[in-house]
Amino acid sequence: MAHNVVAERSMIRQTSEAIGAVPPAFTYYCTQRAAQLHLPEQESYKLNRLVEDLELPPLQHHDAGEDAAAAAHLAIRLAELTGIFDVHQLFPAMKPSPAKKARSTSA
Repeated sequence: MAHNVVAERSMIRQTSEAIGAVPPAFTYYCTQRAAQLHLPEQESYKLNRLVEDLELPPLQHHDAGEDAAAAAHLAIRLAELTGIFDVHQLFPAMKPSPAKKARSTSA
């Protein structure tokens, strides 16, 4: 789970490819997409704005640990606001990224 999973998934894919590994097959849950679905009146879906608007614990934005904690707090708040506590219902389905074959690192 992360906020703006598209970016996170891209980083995981690029890093995996750089070391010649197959990207891991994760199930991704995106708090940004969940907020867009469940908070249609929200003006901005940026993590720092959602943290502020929903009165979540403050964060040091763009710090990986802080962003992860903020995404977790956001998921909990979305569940509380919607009454949806099933992760499959709270988070919209995401298309899995296609796995690519690992590059050979031998020359």
